[in-house]
Amino acid sequence: MNETRTLSDDPQSGQEPGESDVAFIVPGMGSDHCAGIVSTSLKRLPGITRVDTSIASHHVDVVFDPARVGAERIRTAVEGAGYEVAAVEEKAKPSARPPAAEEIEERYLARAWQRMWIAAVPTILIMVLMMVHMFRAGADKPVVVEFSYELRTQ
Repeated sequence: MNETRTLSDDPQSGQEPGESDVAFIVPGMGSDHCAGIVSTSLKRLPGITRVDTSIASHHVDVVFDPARVGAERIRTAVEGAGYEVAAVEEKAKPSARPPAAEEIEERYLARAWQRMWIAAVPTILIMVLMMVHMFRAGADKPVVVEFSYELRTQ
């Protein structure tokens, strides 16, 4: 189901004349569920002929009618589904140097680390403030914990 397929101009490729083939690299797409969300979001767009996803390589290949939908609209749909698009490559016009998978993965992980630290700093600050409040509130009053239970037999 989630296989990467290469399209060419031959009749067996499934691409009609006048259609475009674009490959998107989506680093956050790491499971079949994620691939399904991306695929469903794209298939809802008018003019989409085929969507092939590969979770192993984080690629989404889309064949579409450029008269009905553009590559930028497809990118917006992927981002609207909650995923980042790291690179876009039109198969008819390959770029001089497409970004390497390792480069994309490194950028994705660097961004994830940055987000983790952005979330960790305020979290730690809140925890410290809660602990200060907790110990300070108990300084003038003793903390009493009562626990009791009753065992009934019939």
